[in-house]
Amino acid sequence: MSNITKQAVMPFIEPRREEMIKLMGGEETLMREMSFAVQAANNNSVLANSEPQSIAMAVYNCALTKLSLNPVMNLAYLVPFRGQAKLMPSYQGMVKLIADSGIIKSISSGVVYKGDIFDLVQGTAQSIHHVPMGETFEVSDIRAVYAIFTLHNGERLFEVMWKPQIDTIMMRSETGKKGFGPWSTDYAEMARKTVVKRGWKSIPKSSFAIDSIEKVNHAINIDNEEYKTVEYVKMSDDQIERLLDKTTNVVELEAALSDDSVMIDPEQKKEIIEKARAKNKKGGDNE
Repeated sequence: MSNITKQAVMPFIEPRREEMIKLMGGEETLMREMSFAVQAANNNSVLANSEPQSIAMAVYNCALTKLSLNPVMNLAYLVPFRGQAKLMPSYQGMVKLIADSGIIKSISSGVVYKGDIFDLVQGTAQSIHHVPMGETFEVSDIRAVYAIFTLHNGERLFEVMWKPQIDTIMMRSETGKKGFGPWSTDYAEMARKTVVKRGWKSIPKSSFAIDSIEKVNHAINIDNEEYKTVEYVKMSDDQIERLLDKTTNVVELEAALSDDSVMIDPEQKKEIIEKARAKNKKGGDNE
């Protein structure tokens, strides 16, 4: 196991050093967060092999979201993701960001276990009635998770997710699919964070809190990176031929297909470009 040092991370901090100092309110905070990040990485055998650049990016995301990696505060943590260390907001961190936005009065969430009394009323007069019975706290006995957002006018917004819905989200996660990380050690907290993130979408936003809203959205985007799944489109031979018939500039076609947002199977992208080049060469020979 290799150890990550501040000296290895610092070159990747330098390009954004002044910006991060301004966002964090001082160089002391920046250096403290970098120490927390290095310490967190070296305390995990998988994270200890992360690229130093990813540690620097995690600290930068701390600056953007105003979340801390201080283990005592439990607002954010590092997770391994494809050879890199990624900042992930915790449930407590997500709740803090939403509460600090000022657009709601309060926020709470709960986990419903087998044996609990749980009545959900939807429609024009929505309500949640939950009485925990304390019979079990096993992950396998979780039935649902909910969040309640109280607005400043007293209105309450509810978000409820049943366990099959939560498990579907979990299985989109790299660590969730592999059975390690926070979904394995802290399922209930991850489930509560999931329902809070979903509920945030339905909260009325206000322009006066745009900076705070951006912090919440950035934290959610960071958290969602682990759940991005790529489903490539497989083109038929006829579709490929029609595309090639319309192709007049191979360079432009190659540039267009190289865009990651074009969700065509990577091997087919290569095939299409090779065919377009061959077609272009043949056409040139005939001229």
